[in-house]
Amino acid sequence: ITACEVFRPMAKIAKKCIEKNGLSDRINVIDKRSTELDLEKDLQGDRINIIVAEVFDTELIGEGGLRTFSEACKHLTIDNENLHIIPARATIYIQLVESSKLQEFHTLKNLSSENKRINIPNDCRHLAGNTIFDLNINEVKDYIRPLSKPIPVFNFNFKNLNETNNFTEETILENIQCDYDGRIDAFIMWWNLDMDEQGEIQLGTIPTWCYDDPEKAKNVQWREHWIHGIFYPQEPKIIKAKDQVSLYCFHDEYSLYFDVGTSPFSPRSFTPAVLSRLAMAAFNCDERRHRYMQALEKSFSNSSIKHCLYIGDGLLLPLLILEMYPNIELTILQSSNVHLANYLEAILSNSSTKLNYQIISSLDKDTIDLQTIDMILSEPFFTKSILPWDNLHFYYLIQKYRSKFRSDIKLFPETARIRCLALEFDNLHKIRSPVRQCSQFDLTPFDEQILKASVDVD
Repeated sequence: ITACEVFRPMAKIAKKCIEKNGLSDRINVIDKRSTELDLEKDLQGDRINIIVAEVFDTELIGEGGLRTFSEACKHLTIDNENLHIIPARATIYIQLVESSKLQEFHTLKNLSSENKRINIPNDCRHLAGNTIFDLNINEVKDYIRPLSKPIPVFNFNFKNLNETNNFTEETILENIQCDYDGRIDAFIMWWNLDMDEQGEIQLGTIPTWCYDDPEKAKNVQWREHWIHGIFYPQEPKIIKAKDQVSLYCFHDEYSLYFDVGTSPFSPRSFTPAVLSRLAMAAFNCDERRHRYMQALEKSFSNSSIKHCLYIGDGLLLPLLILEMYPNIELTILQSSNVHLANYLEAILSNSSTKLNYQIISSLDKDTIDLQTIDMILSEPFFTKSILPWDNLHFYYLIQKYRSKFRSDIKLFPETARIRCLALEFDNLHKIRSPVRQCSQFDLTPFDEQILKASVDVD
């Protein structure tokens, strides 16, 4: 057996596990990409007749599996008739769904349905980009309404992959029937593997509501990887029951793209992500907006506040201030995220009336007199934050410049509390639990290394 592992620390662990189980004479680990294997140098000229590979992600093809199988079949294997690949085949499915909840992770909505001063232009609404959104859809199924049956969109036979245009495939599926009235907000994507040539053993990421057997739906394998992919049409589409729509489906070597409508379709649009999906949902959260508005009303009840400074990368608070209080002068400390700063400027420039604001690049420059600031506000949110308490950057920034502000300056928020909560998980603890043995194979060297790395990082 020849095993390939390009990540050298993992290859090192694999060798230790193999040695511990007394199999070093049967398993040879090579720490390079399988696509870089040399038949003569690495395999001593012996062509292989079985390929076993797990090179899949939520999107199926995102880890380069298509080239991995194709290169191996071309350069390293015996004839196709006697070759076995595990898994043998894969199918990608999508389902058309209605879900205002999923739209909240994708489209910035206006502050009000009424025609007020600030309206977000269409080209500023999708700041999380339009690549895959990984989500365990089973956990939010109550917010999703399927509008169609599952639709197979791509099939891959790993023995015979089409390499045309670097594994690019483009197709339009016509006459896809919609089963219910609604609005197509998103596509839920998943895949299914035929582990054997006969397709008797299958492995996949099918959503729970798509199972024919209710018992299987109740006992779906828990995963924190291999979940579901959410994709969005360029525009949501209103449909009626029994309407037939066309689907545009595309994949390159690593990614997928879908749209719904009628031919001819608009050109593919791959927009970069400026905000995370969670930040988009936070902006759109009605309860959060309501609380911010209540807090602003309470804070601005004092008519002495004339000039405010906003710090942070959140979009909601500066827009609310300028929408609700047109007479207050707002100075915005420019985000370190240049792209986000440009979008904020574009949103503000789209106002129906002139807004009373200015954007400054630094507090160190003499752009404004900091003594004129009556209140400093922040959500606080910074795109560079990884952990929740990283947003305390707001606090440290205030302390750094405290002497330059008036002693009676007001802060929003005034205080912060860090709290922790002890939890019991049904499954999540498994990502930190030792494997010990799998199929009578001792994996303690793997456990030791992973647990040590977890302790070092934590």
